[in-house]
Amino acid sequence: MKITGNIKDTNRDFQMEILELWHRNPLECVAEILSNPLFANHQVFKPEHVFWQQKDGVPSNREYNEMWTGNWWWDTQDMLPNGATIAPIIIASDETRLSTFCGNEKAWPVYLTIGNVAEAERRKPSSSTWVLLGYIPVSKLECYSEDKCSDVGCQLFHDCMRTILEPLIAKGLAPTEMTCADGYLCNVHALLAAYVGDYPEQCRVACCRENSCPRCTIAPTKRGEPGPLNSTYRDPVMVVEAISRHSKGWKPPEFEDQNLQPMNPFWKDLPLCNIFKCITPDLLHQLHKGVFSGHVASWARKSIKNGQEEIDVRCQAMPTHPTLRHFKQGISKVTQWTVFLRTLAGAAKPGVIRAVRALEDFMYYAHFKTHCDETWQTFHAKKSVFVDLKKRKFFNINKAHNIKHYVESICSWGTNDNFNTEMSEWLHIDLAKAGYRASNQQNHAYLKWAVCNYIPQGLEDNDEEEDDNDELDEPVGRLTKDSLLGADRKYHVAKTPPMQVTIDSVEKDFHADWFLWYLNDYLYRNSLIDNPNNSDLTPDTLIPIYKQARIHLPPLPEAISEKSADIIQATKALPSEITVRGFKAAQPAKTSTVLVRTDKSDPRKGPLHAALVLLIFQLPSLICTWSEPLAFLHLFKPFNRLPVPNFNMLQTSYAHRQHAKHGTILPLSQIVQTCHLTPHFGRKMNCAWDSANVLDSAEKFYLHSYL
Repeated sequence: MKITGNIKDTNRDFQMEILELWHRNPLECVAEILSNPLFANHQVFKPEHVFWQQKDGVPSNREYNEMWTGNWWWDTQDMLPNGATIAPIIIASDETRLSTFCGNEKAWPVYLTIGNVAEAERRKPSSSTWVLLGYIPVSKLECYSEDKCSDVGCQLFHDCMRTILEPLIAKGLAPTEMTCADGYLCNVHALLAAYVGDYPEQCRVACCRENSCPRCTIAPTKRGEPGPLNSTYRDPVMVVEAISRHSKGWKPPEFEDQNLQPMNPFWKDLPLCNIFKCITPDLLHQLHKGVFSGHVASWARKSIKNGQEEIDVRCQAMPTHPTLRHFKQGISKVTQWTVFLRTLAGAAKPGVIRAVRALEDFMYYAHFKTHCDETWQTFHAKKSVFVDLKKRKFFNINKAHNIKHYVESICSWGTNDNFNTEMSEWLHIDLAKAGYRASNQQNHAYLKWAVCNYIPQGLEDNDEEEDDNDELDEPVGRLTKDSLLGADRKYHVAKTPPMQVTIDSVEKDFHADWFLWYLNDYLYRNSLIDNPNNSDLTPDTLIPIYKQARIHLPPLPEAISEKSADIIQATKALPSEITVRGFKAAQPAKTSTVLVRTDKSDPRKGPLHAALVLLIFQLPSLICTWSEPLAFLHLFKPFNRLPVPNFNMLQTSYAHRQHAKHGTILPLSQIVQTCHLTPHFGRKMNCAWDSANVLDSAEKFYLHSYL
């Protein structure tokens, strides 16, 4: 591509710049995905209506999850001839930085997938359901004056996207013959259905300024108002007409009212495409990094005396959990995090806690398969507390307003996790950043990583041999599919206990007080010994112990479609030592809090109790040759029947027996899953608490309901 600027050179000629646009035919990309035999059992070609139940013989309570359960597919199918096959195209684009510490190298990849493939497959970066469609050139546009760079850059984006999607425009509503994964030929209508991008990318696509909503015509000063959406969606025909009239100097009022930019949009000739409704929710940037981290968390911290320091020490003292990241230095300097509500208990005013709770509820519900907008309305009702505390004067926030479109988007295209920008961030690693960092970082050399047969201009291909192994190493410690789905047992431990320790060492090193007494009591209750006061066990008896166990959890249709596993840890503290590799710092004990059922007659029934696992072991060989793995636990009291007001979490505390923590020994099969207990820190946290001793020091705990 050749562009001519408005700055003249020494010869009084306008400066020019040559840009490289790399792209593929989108129809060929769609055909490649459809014909992939790996997706043969994960493809759907016609829309469906799914209902939860029936009332009086009539289906009711409609469910929205996959893209083919939404209204867009049904409405579009009615516009096409009978028997037409739709391939809903989902496009994602995002400008990303390639250089880490120095330089300003950027790439602008464009990715493509189709809605015929099940969402569970599309969300796997390694499944190849997303293909690289092209690279938009990134230029500083030095041939233009500074006041023109912004508008020219936006128009350059539209020109490139029009070139990339030209085959869709040329094809129009005519079908394309494609081979599906089952080997049959279909006449496929490839139509742009959804566009995934962050907020600046959405505004660039919608040809509007960044103080506007890219989907509707609401005024910038009205975006923070509660209640249902009270504005109309942008009309593509009206927007194109307003931009066209503005380019002719007519100054139409719609151009200023809708905060439009003078662009020639790439989408104006795409068949059956309403680009403003194609813009999808962005959970990552709108909820997690936007409304929550960028606004509400900051307001809540300011409502607490010494809020930043107090929140930091509470995060440092938070108990650890295998699935949660522990912030050893606090969160004040961390840009991406979501654990917040539990650190406010006792420090913030009730109104602040209610507002934060309402937002966190909405954030987690937005990831589920079924949704409602009641919780978001609750946040709007409670957010005035920040004005009362003089921490916020207005709520005209772009990302907060965009959340109002979530319900309509779910009804049209399915659940929000179908279109999260988190996927494009994952794709950047393999298709842009990894290649750039492995190259000489010159002349777009990262394209050689992602584009076949690409030779950078100005460079000779002197590589006689190339490394055939272009894939990144698998992360260490990842659970394999066979270990999760192939196991018949509910739990999984090592084939052989990695160590054996004496009962005396168990009581001292694992802080398992009265372990020998509880073990004799367990053996007596299970008829393994005749007298609990006269057994063969002594303080020197060796006990086989495990470091951890995995509990296999069933899938939850509303949240996750695959099985998962909980890791239960039970190790002793290790002192610091000097090894051949240098100094090794001391390591605290790793223990897990779990939910257990104490009813032995039927472990599936009875109330759940929280418990702290101190030891996972097997019975010694002098008692029996084989036994189910057992766990020594400290029990908590039954949870309160009603959640704590404002906080809306269940509360518990340690159960005691004869002025000591109530211990017990249970089979590993009676552990339902792990849980996370948050200490009640009070108005100001005890400075002696840390993550290693807080479970022993605190008196009250809250059950983490988001885990």
